[in-house]
Amino acid sequence: MTYNSSQRREAGLTMKSFRFMFPGLAIVALLSLVLPPAAARAGMLGLSTDTLVAESDAVVVGKVEDARPKWSADGKKIVTSCKVTLTEVVAGDETNRTVEVEYEGGEIDGLGMKVSDVAPLASGERVLLFLAAHRSTAAASLKPGKVYRMVGQAQGKYALDDAGVATKAPFSLIGPGDAMDRSLPVENLKEKVRQCWKTRAAPIEKP
Repeated sequence: MTYNSSQRREAGLTMKSFRFMFPGLAIVALLSLVLPPAAARAGMLGLSTDTLVAESDAVVVGKVEDARPKWSADGKKIVTSCKVTLTEVVAGDETNRTVEVEYEGGEIDGLGMKVSDVAPLASGERVLLFLAAHRSTAAASLKPGKVYRMVGQAQGKYALDDAGVATKAPFSLIGPGDAMDRSLPVENLKEKVRQCWKTRAAPIEKP
């Protein structure tokens, strides 16, 4: 499938997106053998907080309680479904105490799948997430109802530390990424999100 520049921006995709299936820890050796140097340097288009908010249905703070990898409905890829218990809805109208967040990648019975520029969610992790409603591709959801994906892949996740700082995971970018907020006090980030939410246009509905 070919993406135009606006579609890559919306999805947090680059001109190169890689999915790797690997047995256990063999991924390191496998990548060094089969991937050209350019693949390792693939990156995303940097998204500003304003852009992340514009593409989100909800921005939330919570704790990852459960992360379960499972096969997709078509059996061709591994998808991880996570239950996130919310402590705050920063923007949006999400009313549930818990939400389900899904992303490609994970490991089942020693067989793993890694997707470039996806930031996995770990049980026990405290996060701020930019979320968009998503049609689940997993064979079965953790619970019936709405499923979310992280906007901009890794760019839609901030890990929160005990000092009150929100930080994105490392990832490669195409271009300087000057508009991005990589690390800042979580209260500052939440206030910025609220201001962006007030002025944003309604997100384009996706089929």
